[in-house]
Amino acid sequence: MPGPSCADVLRSMQHEPELMFESLKRRAEEYAHSDGETIACGLARAFNSMPYLVLTADEVMAGEADGVASAGSSDDDDVEWELMRCLSF
Repeated sequence: MPGPSCADVLRSMQHEPELMFESLKRRAEEYAHSDGETIACGLARAFNSMPYLVLTADEVMAGEADGVASAGSSDDDDVEWELMRCLSF
């Protein structure tokens, strides 16, 4: 059973994810003229994804069996860091 999305977590912390998304989308379109829409799609996926702190039961069991604390892959980490790098410009 999936947990709350990042947007749900932000709402629970009294933030407004819809306004945050629109602001970030506008900035992406202003500064990344040719890739603005691509970045906006990535942002939308990020807001709808489950936070990294939330694991499914299968991921928890796999982590316990392997002795691994993180369920994410390095490819997922690379994509996330690339998104964060783009947002810092």
